Amino acid sequence: LPRLNAGMTEVYTILRQSDGATITLRPLHHSGSITGQFLRFLISGIAFGVAALCTMRLATAARVRQAMLVATGVHILIAVFDLLSPVIGVPLLSWLRNAYVAILDDQVLLGVRRLIGGFPEPSAFGIFTIGLYGFWLHAWFSTRRSAATSAIVVILVALLIRSTSTAAYFGLMIYTIIYFAWQANTALRNSKNLVLYFVMIFSLPLLIGSTVLVYQVVPDVSDFVEKTILDKATSASGLERMSWNRQAVFNFVETNGLGAGIGSLRASGWPFAVLGSLGIIGTGLYVWFLISSLGKRRRQSDDETIALKTARSLQYGCMALFLLSFSILPQPNLGIVFFLMSGMATGLLMRREQIDRKMIDWSFNGRAHFKTARSS
Repeated sequence: LPRLNAGMTEVYTILRQSDGATITLRPLHHSGSITGQFLRFLISGIAFGVAALCTMRLATAARVRQAMLVATGVHILIAVFDLLSPVIGVPLLSWLRNAYVAILDDQVLLGVRRLIGGFPEPSAFGIFTIGLYGFWLHAWFSTRRSAATSAIVVILVALLIRSTSTAAYFGLMIYTIIYFAWQANTALRNSKNLVLYFVMIFSLPLLIGSTVLVYQVVPDVSDFVEKTILDKATSASGLERMSWNRQAVFNFVETNGLGAGIGSLRASGWPFAVLGSLGIIGTGLYVWFLISSLGKRRRQSDDETIALKTARSLQYGCMALFLLSFSILPQPNLGIVFFLMSGMATGLLMRREQIDRKMIDWSFNGRAHFKTARSS
C-alpha cells in the first residue's frame, strides 16, 4: 500500500533528527518504520495463535489464572519500585529502562511525578493496568470474592489513578460503568451481587457530592482535575491529536479506501489509525477478528465452570484494553498483551468445546453399544 499510494496523500509521521524527533506532515513514501510496524503486528498475530494453541493443548484454567497472577504481581512490584525510587534517591529501575526510545520517567504534573512502571510513558502503563483490572474485576465479580482478588482490584485502581493519565481516568470510569450495567441481569439472579448493586447505587450520589466538594474546596485538587481532565481537549496536545485524526480520515479518502499501509501514518485513536492505515478491507477483517474472538460465548447455566469464567475474565480484560486503546492508540496494533489474553481466552473455549464433543461422542457410542447388547 505505501508503494501503491506513494505521493497520493500526506501523512503525519515521526521525523527523527540528531537533536530528537518531531511529528511532521510529509508525502506518503516507504520508510523503515513501515517495516517495523508490520513486523510488530505480525508478532502480535503469531502471539495470538501460539497462546490459543498452547492453552487449548496444554494449559488449564488454573494455569492461566496463575499466569495472570504472576503478570499482575510483577507489574505491581515494578510500579512500587518506580514510586520508591525518588523517595529513597536510588534509581531502582535503571537496569530495566534500557530501550532505545524516549522514556518519560521524569514528568511532573502539579508537583506529582507521573507513574510509568515498566513502560516508557504513562498512557502505555495505563493501558496494561486497565487490561489487568478488567480481568480481575470479572474474576472478583463472577467467583467467590477472596481477600486477595479484592486487594488486587483495589491496588490496580490506585495505580490507574496514580498514573495521572487522562485516558486511564476516562477508561476506568467508562469501563466500570459499562461493565456493571452489562452485569445487571446477572446480579438480579444472585442475592450477594444484588446487595452489592444496591450499595453502589446508594453510594454513588455520596461519592459524586464528595468529589465536587473536594474539587471546590482544595485548590491543589481542582488544579489537578482541570489540568488532567477538563482542559485536556483544548490543550495544545489535544488539538494536535485531533489534527492527526482528521488527516487520517483524509488519508482514507485520498487512497480511495485502500489505506496508506500499516506504519505509514500516526493517529490518536484506534478507529482512525485502522481506517487510515488498513482501509475498508483491512478494517472489515480486523473487526471480524475482534467480534469472532471476543464475542465467542457459550450458553451456560448459572453454574459455569472455572474454565469458562476464566475465559470470560480474559475477554473482559481485552475489552478494557480495547476501550482505552480506542481513544489513544496511534497504530492499528492493539499490542501483544491484548493478543495474548485474547488467544488464551480462545484456547480455553476451544478446549472446552473439545471436551464437550468428546462427552457427546462417548454418550452416543455408549447408548449405541447398550442398544446393541440389549437387542442381542
